[in-house]
Amino acid sequence: MREVARRAGVSPNAPYNHFTDKAALLAAVAEEGLGILYVAMTEARDRATTPGAQLEAIGVAYVTFAIRNSARFRLFTAKEIGRKTAYPSLAHAYQKAFGVLVETIRACQKEAIVRDGDPERLALTAWSTVHGLATLIVEDQLEAAGFGAQDPEKHAPAVVRTLFRGLKA
Repeated sequence: MREVARRAGVSPNAPYNHFTDKAALLAAVAEEGLGILYVAMTEARDRATTPGAQLEAIGVAYVTFAIRNSARFRLFTAKEIGRKTAYPSLAHAYQKAFGVLVETIRACQKEAIVRDGDPERLALTAWSTVHGLATLIVEDQLEAAGFGAQDPEKHAPAVVRTLFRGLKA
């Protein structure tokens, strides 16, 4: 907290006027990051012309966000925050971002390009896959696994398309 205060140019105790502890501060930063992610995903979805292209665009936007905002991305799963549900606005930000994916899965189901089933479960599968790829990239694991020093953003479309094929009706 002292470092945050120093960087903000305020007294060491000033952050405590807004945040009860470090976890609350990190939760606020994670919430802000989720808001940025939400915008990135909705903008990517809205640029795509079909539900299938929208689903792919959302996945690529997620990975791109993680690469370009790795510190914020890491906060989404930071253990230092503790239970995310302890911060209602943070939990809402998670649900809002996840909701973009669920809505798009539903749209794909209406077009019969994603299999029937609980759209939230299918969205969880998609999120898990894309989050896993994003984490591998952010944690520099792809090169160690033999993928070389390729542009990591090039992996996202291929992985998302493979996932999409697995979700097809």
